[in-house]
Amino acid sequence: MNFGIFKHLGPALVVALSACSSNPMTGRSQFMVVSHDMAVSQSAAAYSSMMGELGQKKRIESGTPRAQQVRAMTSQVATQIAAVALASRDNQGPALAGAQLAALLAGPG
Repeated sequence: MNFGIFKHLGPALVVALSACSSNPMTGRSQFMVVSHDMAVSQSAAAYSSMMGELGQKKRIESGTPRAQQVRAMTSQVATQIAAVALASRDNQGPALAGAQLAALLAGPG
């Protein structure tokens, strides 16, 4: 039997296990290619860069009814995402999260 393969699998297994971490929102274990902090900081930097470029080109719409509607819808979506993440984290199950998502998709009223 050839045990030489274990010489190569050992380091790969260590790397794979060290890349697993707990999702801060759901508490579930997941494989992380980049750290949560790095993903958040790079996303924020990319967003700032994009908004800066759009601002220079006068491509950001504000103060219009459409912009107000988009802001209101975004707020509703963010609230629902937070509720689903909390329900998932608190192990209230996918049924509650699914009901919240269905309410979001149904819209107001």
